[in-house]
Order: sequence, then structure tokens, then C-alpha cells
Amino acid sequence: MRILRFFAIGSTLLVFMGLSLGIGPTGFDLGDEASRFAILNVRLPRVLTGVAVAFCSAFATVFFRLALRSELADPALFGITGFAALGSIVAIVLGFDFGSPWSFGLAVLATLLALLPIAAIDKHFSKVSFRSSNLQNSALPLIGITFGMFSTALVGLLASATPDPRLRSLTLWAYGSLSLVTLEDSVLITAIAGVAVLGSLIAANFVAKISLGRLWLLGQGLSHNHRLVVSLSLVGLLSATVSFATGSIAFIGLVGAILGSGVFGPSIRERLVGAGLVAAILVLAADLAARNVAPPFELPLGVFTALIGAPVVVMRLFRSRRNA
Repeated sequence: MRILRFFAIGSTLLVFMGLSLGIGPTGFDLGDEASRFAILNVRLPRVLTGVAVAFCSAFATVFFRLALRSELADPALFGITGFAALGSIVAIVLGFDFGSPWSFGLAVLATLLALLPIAAIDKHFSKVSFRSSNLQNSALPLIGITFGMFSTALVGLLASATPDPRLRSLTLWAYGSLSLVTLEDSVLITAIAGVAVLGSLIAANFVAKISLGRLWLLGQGLSHNHRLVVSLSLVGLLSATVSFATGSIAFIGLVGAILGSGVFGPSIRERLVGAGLVAAILVLAADLAARNVAPPFELPLGVFTALIGAPVVVMRLFRSRRNA
């Protein structure tokens, strides 16, 4: 049954990849020079980057939810991807190219710095209220959302200082876009994402035990802090991969994690892959809508991911409350 589910969702992803490559003003005709140029230099980079970003976002959200033991723990919602975008903007202001390795490096540094206060707050709640208390479940998401709004404000302030007028728009960084990604950028992003995803799958079983809580791990003679450091480091690396060249795209990781957990089994690796597949479908569907709803204008990608993702999250919260 699980194999059939993977096959069905994987097939759906391939369909959306085909649609993303084929739909556009010039159609799909490799014999036509204009169409071939659009496919190879405009649509293919968007497809590669969209899938890479989706998998990284979904993996980051799964690990973040495990680390903080909260269903609303989403790097985009908590401003982590916003700080990744901030690091990328700093690199551009310093003179480095958009989507360059230096841009990625500063994005990773910014996400790790952003995770430090969140980890400290979570540790404080763990000491005060032990595992998964009402205090932690209610206060931590509110703190995270506030942190996310703060990161968006910083992004807006610094984006105005970038030398490239295309990058001065808050819309690009706050809602995300695949429009500025070149084929060279997409190859770099896909390579980084592949390494990050592979490392995540290798570390998944080690990190998964963190969901059992600090007290249980200590009682078994296992280290909670080591698992927390690995988990948050993966969140930082994956979040930086998501945002350093595309901005912060909301809800894709959270929707992928919610639906992936509901469709696939308890295995952490199955949940990660399932979440990535669902998130990739969401990103490609949203990108198709962003490109084709109001041509020749392109709407922000995050607008469509939010329109799809917000109802899913609300229904999940209502279902969790009813089951409780």
C-alpha cells in the first residue's frame, strides 16, 4: 500500500514537472529556437529549483517539528527562512553575486544565528514545564511568529540597499519567486539540495528520537543535546538552501510535513520523502499559477502557496483539537 502511495504521488509530481516545462507563451517545441530557449533557460531552472526548494523546505519542517515538539514549528513561519534571505541580501550588498556560493554561505550563517534564541527559549520551556506542556505548546509558536515578523521587517529594510533594482522588492524576499533563477543557479541549488537531503536521510533515525523528549532520552542514557544540535543544524542548512536564491516561500514545508505524515507510515525516512514529494507538487502547481494567471505579469509564488497551504493547516489544527 505504501509503495502504491509513493508511486501515485511520484507520478503526480512527474505530471506537474511536464506541465511546468510545457506550458508557456512559446509552447513546447524543441525544433523552434524561441521555444527551446524558454524551455532550457527559463522553465527548466524553475522546475529544478522548485523541486529542490520543496524537498529542503519539507525536510527542514519535519526536523523543526521534531526538535520543538510543535505542529506549528515551521522555519518559514518562525522567520528562519527569512533570516536566510537576509544573509543572501547581505552578500549582495557586499558585492557578491545573487545565488552565488558566498550568498549561500552567509545565508547558512544567518539561519544558524537565528536558531540560537529559539533553541534557548525551547530549552527554557523544557526546564520549566518538562515535555510538551500547554505552556510550551501555546507560547513557543507565538514567539516564533513574532520572530518571523521581525525577520521580514529586517529583510524589507536591507533589500532597499541592494544595488540590483530587481532585488529591491520586498515581494521577492518575503513571498518568494523562481523568476530570477538562471540555469547555472539552478544547478548549484540542486547540487546543494541533493547533499543536504542525503545528509538528512542519513541522520534521520538519530534525530528522530528527540521527539520522545529530554527526560526520556536522559533516562535511557542518550544525549538530547547532541540530537538537538544535529536537528537544528540540518534545519539551518536546509532553510538556507530554500531561501538564498528564491526568498522565503511560506507553507510549502508545513503542508508537506502535515500531508506526508498523514499519508505515509511512522518511519521518519518515509515521512521525509513523502513530505518532499507533496511539497514539490505544491511548489510546481503554485509556480504554474503564478506564471499564467495574469500574463505577462508574474504574481508572487508565496501568495499561491499560502492560498493552498493555509486551509490545510487550519483543518489540521481543528482535527488535532477535536482528537484531543
